[in-house]
Amino acid sequence: MRSDRVTVKNTDEDDDEEHEKATHPSCWQMSRYEPLWHFLRQEAEDRRGFSIAEAHAWLHNLLPNVPSKCPPADTITNNYQCAVNGELNHDSIDHCLKLIDPKITSMLTLETQKLYAAALKELESNNDDIYSFLSPANAKILRDHDEIYANAEGQFVEDSGVLAILENLLLARAKLTGKSTRGKMEAIKELISSDYSLQNMQKFFKNAAND
Repeated sequence: MRSDRVTVKNTDEDDDEEHEKATHPSCWQMSRYEPLWHFLRQEAEDRRGFSIAEAHAWLHNLLPNVPSKCPPADTITNNYQCAVNGELNHDSIDHCLKLIDPKITSMLTLETQKLYAAALKELESNNDDIYSFLSPANAKILRDHDEIYANAEGQFVEDSGVLAILENLLLARAKLTGKSTRGKMEAIKELISSDYSLQNMQKFFKNAAND
């Protein structure tokens, strides 16, 4: 919890304000906040004379809930309270992974079907009556060979940006918790290519948080 006081006096001198640049996470949930300050620092100091009305108009455009009419006083004080919760909600990691899971599952399913379709197509070239011994599921894959290849075109996990989102999510959480990500980026790729499931990915992230 922090309180900020903004005081405007009828003076020709302005104090320099210092601001830290905001760091934007790689993966985020968008929320809207009313900024306390919304101006840029200048190297040259502006020492022009400002009236109370001009300074109040500046505050009215800058800060929320400042009345548009300037009070009849030589000194005006506005108090602002800003509360920010900087704690990391670890449940949000599982939530993000759940949102990403359908996309990963879809792409991996297409890749598997593409491999099956290619193998069955090659088998068909050497067997005239291949449908007589294929299971219904494999027969459908063979019949849908061209459609599967069309749907799978350009659908690769490495090129989709999903892998980058997972890596950035892991990196962002590691920065907030002070953990190392050494070796974990390659482990994500290995998990997706060999033994992916939502439960396995959630377990991977939980183990990474405890390392």
